[in-house]
This record gives sequence, structure tokens and C-alpha cells, in this order.
Amino acid sequence: MNFIELSAENASRETKKLADIIRQQYTPDAVVFVAKGAYRIGLELGEIFDVPVLEIFAERKHSALKRFAAPLLQILPRKLKFIMRNMEIKKGTHKNEPDRNVFWGKIPEEARDISFKNILLVDDSCDTGNTFIQCIVEIRKQFPEAEIKTAAINVFSVSQWIFNTDFYIYTDHIISGPWSNDSPEHKAFICGYNEKFGK
Repeated sequence: MNFIELSAENASRETKKLADIIRQQYTPDAVVFVAKGAYRIGLELGEIFDVPVLEIFAERKHSALKRFAAPLLQILPRKLKFIMRNMEIKKGTHKNEPDRNVFWGKIPEEARDISFKNILLVDDSCDTGNTFIQCIVEIRKQFPEAEIKTAAINVFSVSQWIFNTDFYIYTDHIISGPWSNDSPEHKAFICGYNEKFGK
């Protein structure tokens, strides 16, 4: 399994690549990103397609533990972080916790009364497919007539047993970016998120 560590600049380039793949088959009229991790990806795709950007949360039970461990992860060597992440994937931690607490985040005032028809749901990576499946259920409650397509920078092949992501760049890559708790750019990433979507 390959490991890719993206800076904010490189993540932006990858997002543009993803947009190029998407526009060949689909034109969204709204982008919904899985908060907070896919915030920059969703925001940039919204800018590229010139459409509103909405946020949806899909929280796992162990999310708080990962936040607690973030300072330690930042000082670990890259190779050790890769080994730990690889073990997490092989152990099936995410698969063993399929349920998510899914809820809408901040909806821009200008988007509240629009009935979107083509929604692009975005995450940084599709690990098991559970996040996408459960977010789609919530999106359909709000926009029952919408066609929903999904996009991610990376897709793990094990997820395709239960869910097919429509658009992606990489398969079976461990991607670390500014959205990762152990990234040196994570603090700036969160500050940017709070400025745009913070309560």
C-alpha cells in the first residue's frame, strides 16, 4: 500500500485533478462535503463548479480518541505513522464501527430554499463506504429528488464490496493531508474551516 503526504498546495492540485475527472461525466449544482476533513476539497470543488457548498457530519465513536492523540502523532516519524495507519486499515477498525452520527452542519442562507437536483458528496477518502452510504440517506431526506454522486481523493478497494464511489484519483493509497490530525498544517486547516463554517 502506498503512502502519500500532501501539503495544502498539493492537495489543491489533487482537487483540480478530481474536478477534471468529475466534469467529464457530471455537473453538480451543489457540493456537500463530509466535515471537517473534506472541507478544503469541497470548498475548492464548489469554487471550480461555481455552486453552493454545504457541510454534513458523519462522526465515528473513536473520533475523540484520534483528536486526543493528534499531538503525539505529529512528532512520530513518517514511516511509523504509515505502519500504524496500515495496521488500522488491515485490522478493519472502520469496518467494525459502521454506524455514524450523521447530521447537517451550517447551511448557507442563500442555499436554504433551493431544491438541488445534482449533488456531489465529497470526502477525502472512502475507507469502507459506510460514511457515504449514511450521508446519502440524510441528504435524501432534505433533497429527495436529487441525483447524488460521490467523489474522493482515494478509494480503498475493500469499500467497493458495499459501495461504489463515482469519482476518485487513487486506489488503496494512504493519504495524509492538512485535514489529518497529525499534519503540520492541520492547525491552519482548522482555522480556515472555522472562519468559513465555524459556528
